[in-house]
Amino acid sequence: MKYLEERDDFDMSRIGMFGEASGGTIALLAALDPVHVLPQLTQTKLRLQQTEWDPRSTPAVSSNHIAAALPSTATLIRHTNVRGNTEKAGINSRMLDWIEETLSDRRLH
Repeated sequence: MKYLEERDDFDMSRIGMFGEASGGTIALLAALDPVHVLPQLTQTKLRLQQTEWDPRSTPAVSSNHIAAALPSTATLIRHTNVRGNTEKAGINSRMLDWIEETLSDRRLH
């Protein structure tokens, strides 16, 4: 992220990251130290979805640590069961709806 900020050919307000299940946590950890960086992201839309029902997902201690670092302006969604995850994220790629809506909002300004 710091490398991209230093370049003048990137619009940092349009940079995003997406990962599903533990891939989301791995993407976040690979790009930055979330406990240090997340609290600073108060001027951008930020949404974190965590899956808590799947034993293969991110360990609870890590999920809680990352969630605690979110700024107050962020949205945290915790899927505690398969049904809730399917209804809110899994049907017809609804997980990507928020990204599309967020990018559409930015085009209007």
